[in-house]
Amino acid sequence: MKIKFNKDAFQAYYEGLSVEEKQRVRDEFLKATGLSYPSWFTKRSRGVFSPLELAELKRITGRDFSIQL
Repeated sequence: MKIKFNKDAFQAYYEGLSVEEKQRVRDEFLKATGLSYPSWFTKRSRGVFSPLELAELKRITGRDFSIQL
């Protein structure tokens, strides 16, 4: 089973956050994954997250942004 990132759902969620909450989500994700700041924006714009990164987003936000194909 392949897992895909639901870019639209995440964008809607993320854009609805306050600036402080956006920073918290981003900073926790970067700390947990070890990715760089520019990588965060690249992954968001391309909508390409690994299954482990999706699991971290779910842990941080409490929402599941994956689609099982």
